[in-house]
Amino acid sequence: MGREISEGIEGAVTGDRVNCVSHMLYADDVGLIINDPPGEMQTMLNKLRTYAEKKLLTVNTAKLEVVHFNSKSVSPLQNPFTYDGVVLPA
Repeated sequence: MGREISEGIEGAVTGDRVNCVSHMLYADDVGLIINDPPGEMQTMLNKLRTYAEKKLLTVNTAKLEVVHFNSKSVSPLQNPFTYDGVVLPA
């Protein structure tokens, strides 16, 4: 699943600036991670929706949440992220 969601996405830079992390998987949980630009997060959410549809999986949008850490980019309130048309809480 990870490769299908993160293909073409840089992800978040780690301490050595060589290795990047774009997602984390644990049991039935998924964490999507980026540094910039915010559009990459929406791209990953769109890819997740496509993957879920293809595999006949359901994503519980009531449990989806966007968390910004030290964000100097566009406020999530100005450009909210969506999943399948549902605006995600930030």
